[in-house]
Amino acid sequence: MDVRDWFILFHLNAAGVAATVFLFKHPEPMNFATYAGLLGTLVGCYHFFILKDSKTADAACQPS
Repeated sequence: MDVRDWFILFHLNAAGVAATVFLFKHPEPMNFATYAGLLGTLVGCYHFFILKDSKTADAACQPS
């Protein structure tokens, strides 16, 4: 993992923590629905940026 991966991981976790704090301060059904959608999006982004990106080779620079 390089600095970019840690940067992404930190911001995804910060968004998750902020959303969790907001949900516990304002426990309403609509906020929970938004929280559930946000959490699913964050997990998807984490998977794409960290796991998939680490296993995919970078594109070779091809002259046009």
